[in-house]
Amino acid sequence: MLDIISPCVTFNNHDDSTKSYSWGRQKETPLNELNFIPPYEEITVGYYEGEMEVAMHDGSRVVLKKLDPDYDPTSKLNAFQTLEEARQRQQFITGLIYINQQERPDLHELLHFSEMPLVHLPPEKLRPSRKPWMRCWRSCKREGAVIGCGLPLRPHPSTSACARRSAVCRSGSCHAEAGSLI
Repeated sequence: MLDIISPCVTFNNHDDSTKSYSWGRQKETPLNELNFIPPYEEITVGYYEGEMEVAMHDGSRVVLKKLDPDYDPTSKLNAFQTLEEARQRQQFITGLIYINQQERPDLHELLHFSEMPLVHLPPEKLRPSRKPWMRCWRSCKREGAVIGCGLPLRPHPSTSACARRSAVCRSGSCHAEAGSLI
């Protein structure tokens, strides 16, 4: 993975700049051909008990280890210990390693999504009314928070071109009236 830190292209997108899109396209060098998959026969493994060694295409071998029938997948500590022991022995564990049985809300419950699919909602339910939108905008100006609803905002004219292009609500105060958003 490459992490390239570069000043905003907005101010440097001209032919003489080393930060422009055209310069980047001219100097682009592919690191890998990611869409190439060499033709190999599929490796399949049947049912096994205990451990099984599997030969890979390059001649290397991996060891698969099935969890014991009396293994408790509800113990987080047990799962960590089992994975660490397998790592030290260079094994791949198969089976249910951990399951959290506590009742926890899913993402739809946490974000207060509508039961009705978004495609069937009328536009007035999908777009916030002016009141929550303005509350969100005022809150963003005042707080400068990090998390928000993502609504497009009209930033102050003194804001940089980069910030103006990506100006969205970061406070989330408009979520107080979730019914007007979703």
